[in-house]
Amino acid sequence: MIADLPTGAAIPTARLSYAQLCDAPAAIPTTTEGLIHTARQARLLPGEGGIDLVGIFSQLPADLPVSVEVPHLERSAELGLREWARQALAASRS
Repeated sequence: MIADLPTGAAIPTARLSYAQLCDAPAAIPTTTEGLIHTARQARLLPGEGGIDLVGIFSQLPADLPVSVEVPHLERSAELGLREWARQALAASRS
């Protein structure tokens, strides 16, 4: 696990094909249903939640492809898919 690596350690590129990027609340849901809901329907844009994305991604190879995966049914319905995608891209780049 990335959390088990010493600070400054890099994961060799050969061990990874890509990384997925999203954020989530710092409080972990206490039920299976809550976990499933967050994973499938309520992920946060990078930087909105409590995951140490900077710390995690600092351990990954700089040239590793990144996939942004932020399903959020309520927000994408409210904003529209194009705007949700625009916000996801902007948050991911920052």
